[in-house]
Amino acid sequence: MAELGYPQLNLSSWTGIAAPAGTPEPVVQKLYQAVRQAASEPAMQTALRARGVFPPEEMTPAAFERMMAERMQRYGEVVRRAKISAE
Repeated sequence: MAELGYPQLNLSSWTGIAAPAGTPEPVVQKLYQAVRQAASEPAMQTALRARGVFPPEEMTPAAFERMMAERMQRYGEVVRRAKISAE
């Protein structure tokens, strides 16, 4: 994005797993632990790298929620300033 004149936009693609609002914390933690276990398997990491994908970083549900809120605020402002709308 810096080459296009937007050095403040540091964009990358990512994938996350979310649960509906109000999901009980024990369910969130069980899902989190299952995903972490699968992501830490050497075979999974090898398969991801073979596809050019970085293995997932460790991120707690609370950290993921904070990241999503921050990105919604940041990119929401970009959308508002640029007057972007869905068609």
